[in-house]
Amino acid sequence: MERGNREAANKFVEFQLKIKDKKMEKSQADKIREYCRDTRIIPARARGEKTVAIRAGDICNELHLQNRTPNVCSSLQSLKFEKFANVKRISIEGPGMGTNCIMTFKVL
Repeated sequence: MERGNREAANKFVEFQLKIKDKKMEKSQADKIREYCRDTRIIPARARGEKTVAIRAGDICNELHLQNRTPNVCSSLQSLKFEKFANVKRISIEGPGMGTNCIMTFKVL
């Protein structure tokens, strides 16, 4: 293989590895969902609780997120979270995308 072709092939492989690494990184939304499942849903399930209420502002504070309240709200209001955490959202109280938004879930 010519030197130029080898360099191009190596760059292509490096590019593919960068794309693979990027895909493996968790999104902020996935990190929020995982945190809430691990700190709220799983402990509530272990205690035998039937419902769990999560306040968006509490999650923002605990994860040290600034100006990310809408991301917290949308992450927890998604069907993806319900499936991931094996819960069913039963209510949303307060401003839909604010720190005082409280989402209540039925633990399945």
